[in-house]
Order: sequence, then structure tokens, then C-alpha cells
Amino acid sequence: MLDGDGCDQAGRRDRSRRAPEGARKNERGDPAPRRSRQPRVWWLPVKHLTAAVAAALVLALPAAAEPPTGGSFTPGVTLAGVELGLTRAEVLETWGDRHGVCQECEEPTWYFNERLFQPQGMGVVFEQGRVVHAFTVWQPEGWTTPEGLELGAPAGDIGATYGELAEVDCGHYLALADNDPGATSAFYVFEDEVWGFGLLERGRSPCV
Repeated sequence: MLDGDGCDQAGRRDRSRRAPEGARKNERGDPAPRRSRQPRVWWLPVKHLTAAVAAALVLALPAAAEPPTGGSFTPGVTLAGVELGLTRAEVLETWGDRHGVCQECEEPTWYFNERLFQPQGMGVVFEQGRVVHAFTVWQPEGWTTPEGLELGAPAGDIGATYGELAEVDCGHYLALADNDPGATSAFYVFEDEVWGFGLLERGRSPCV
């Protein structure tokens, strides 16, 4: 990637931060919720993640169509069926009714948990009632692109698959963004892993 900034051409960066830990067990031997050593989620401020999880649990509604478990990201086109410009109603039709509304985000933002009591899922940001940014949250399982790039893959696979991309330092993670004239596709990197996908309008920051 960008040689002069501590990154090799494959987009790797040496960082001391650790990825969120896996599930642990409590004293009774039951699985405990996944936790991170970091005081906040790798690419969502804690207040946003808390709002996303809490709202999704408290405001859970019966859904005609459940949010997808696993999904496909087609760069520049769609994130699990959601395209830029969709209305709120069209998002609900695509991802289902069960969602949480972020109360502290600067822009109208919805979060869709793939499973109850689990943070993994997707999110959308609206401007004037239409989608301007769609993204995955907390490295959900089973996501891939048509070219075969999977979440959880080594970060170097991004460059090997899509070539050289612009690098944006979002503080606790990196966003590698393309230069497609129609829409920006973002590949989020944390601890040298592909951690998330994003689709957003040109001119917007890929950082969430």
C-alpha cells in the first residue's frame, strides 16, 4: 500500500492493539459475552455500539424478513441487498423490521443485529431519508465479496484482490477505499484482518 506510512504494499500495519477477544466462560462454565481489552469497539465509539445493541434488544420487533446471517458485499453496488439511495421503508423491506435507532449519532443511524444479544450485524446512515452509508458491524461471520474476499481474511488479501486503494486512518482502525466514480467502497482493517465492509456516497468519510 503506502510505503512511507508504516504500511507495506499489501496494506499491513504493525499495531500493538489487540483484536476483541473471543467468548469466555463464567464461573458456571457458561459462555460469557464477547469482550475487548479496548475501552471501545474497534471502529464504533462505545456510545454508538451501546446504542446499537441496547436499542436492538429493547426495540426488537417481529420481522417479516429476518436480517441476513452472513451476506454478500458487492463493491460499489450493494451491501447485502441495501443500495445507496434506498428509503427507510426499502431498508426495512430488505433487512427486516428488527433494528435499533442510535440516539447519540449525529446523523440518523440504524443498527441491525443478526442475532439477539450479539453485536454482529449491519448499520445504515440516512441523509434526507435515504441511505448514504451502509456498513457491517463487529466482523459478522459468513460475509464475502463476489471476488472471494472474506471478513476475517488477512488484510493483505484486500490489495491482492482489488489492487492499490487509498488509505484513511480512522484512529482505531484503517479504511481502505477505492476510487470508483459512482460510490465509495471501504474495506475496514483492524489488527491486520479484514474487519468490515462499507458502501458510501462519494465525498463522505469512510470512518464510522
